[in-house]
Amino acid sequence: MAVRGLNFSFVLRKTLCQSSKRLLRTAPRGASRDGRNDDELDGSYSPYENFERTGFGYVRRDRDNRPQRHGEFEPDDRNPRMLETPPVKKKEPDVRIGAAARHESVLDQEHGAGRTDRQKTFRQPKTLGQIDFEIKTVRRKIEEGEESFEDLDSEAKSAFEVTRATRLERDEIKASDKTDSYGFRILKAEIKPQIWTMSKDEVRKCLLRNILFDTPDFLILNKPYGLSMQPGGGLKPDDKMILTTHLDEMAKALNVEKLYPLHRLDKNATGVLCLAKNKSMADVVKGMFKSRLIEKEYVAITRRVPPEKEGVIDKAIAEGSVDGRTRMVIVPTAEPGSDVSLPKFSKTYPAVTRYKVISSSEKAAFVRLWPETGYKHQIRVHLGLGLRCPVLGDHKYSHLTMIGPQKLPGEMLDRLKVRQQKVRDIPLHLHARRIKIPGVLPGDRDLVVSSSIPTYFSKNLMRLKIRY
Repeated sequence: MAVRGLNFSFVLRKTLCQSSKRLLRTAPRGASRDGRNDDELDGSYSPYENFERTGFGYVRRDRDNRPQRHGEFEPDDRNPRMLETPPVKKKEPDVRIGAAARHESVLDQEHGAGRTDRQKTFRQPKTLGQIDFEIKTVRRKIEEGEESFEDLDSEAKSAFEVTRATRLERDEIKASDKTDSYGFRILKAEIKPQIWTMSKDEVRKCLLRNILFDTPDFLILNKPYGLSMQPGGGLKPDDKMILTTHLDEMAKALNVEKLYPLHRLDKNATGVLCLAKNKSMADVVKGMFKSRLIEKEYVAITRRVPPEKEGVIDKAIAEGSVDGRTRMVIVPTAEPGSDVSLPKFSKTYPAVTRYKVISSSEKAAFVRLWPETGYKHQIRVHLGLGLRCPVLGDHKYSHLTMIGPQKLPGEMLDRLKVRQQKVRDIPLHLHARRIKIPGVLPGDRDLVVSSSIPTYFSKNLMRLKIRY
């Protein structure tokens, strides 16, 4: 009986121990550090783990019956480990400008380092590569005309758009900026192509690469900055910087007898330039120019904003002299009944230019122009001496009584990041954007060719915060 009683006591004690262990496994546990109850993690622990009740709660024990502190795991894979929690469903951020002020910063809202919001949803951070790619894409679309500045200056709808506009204003084109020893920009270094650094053969190849339109009768070029139309101003007839120097070699490359320039562009102007491939077509088109049947369109950045949004400048011009140097001038007119003596000119030209202001900032404007006549320096004279709004970078027609570098206000100098002493190096911002020659294509169709503004032009529009 004693042995039988001993066996019964041993079996009873073993049964009670096993029952208590089951109860401990199924007992409710307290909250963990991350704020979730252990009931939410059912299935996250191995069913073979043991727990010991203490005055502070339940303590997990390993297989060697050693208590483990929170966060400790055994190195042996055979021992039980906490399983991974199921992935939290991601939610795209929908931050609006109104809510932006309630957060630390706009940048943190969109590109926070993997934070969670009040709904416990994970915000995936954007990498710097993704951000830079999106900014480069926007910049490329702006330069190619696929996107306008209205998209950037209009009221943004998301935090990313605010960040994008801020970065474009702060860091725009920073990688390509050329600066001097004082950290100021060298704007002339942004001109592409720089034909003055090329050999004669390289200039000719550059012109052949810049063909906009090519037919049996016409050759339309995108004239680069710095190419003169004819000798003069210290250039020899065979200088590489003169168009006529390259016409014979270009004609051979195009298998035509000769190329005939149909009109002229200023040396430092860029854009559409028309040439004819035969004399008969050249004579026809030159007659159309004289009859004012050809429509030409220019764009320019002006130093000031014209007083009227649009208008017509009808002021005769003539060749005069300032500081002993020759330049075109506005022909003055006297009031009726006035006895003021006026200068006399050997020949005057009745120049007429229509204009329209596309957009502007406080000190500069982006202007579209249609010259109804085609006299030398007509647009530059009408803007600089007629409206007192000279073309940015025009150091010949910025002053009435002298020839010298422009004087820019401090705000423009800051935006362009140039010194007043180096303003003379700012390139001329005048571009021949479009030409229309009626009825010269087969079937009496009109020849219409356009050219996008050069890169340095669009960069400075951005810096001056002018839409285009």
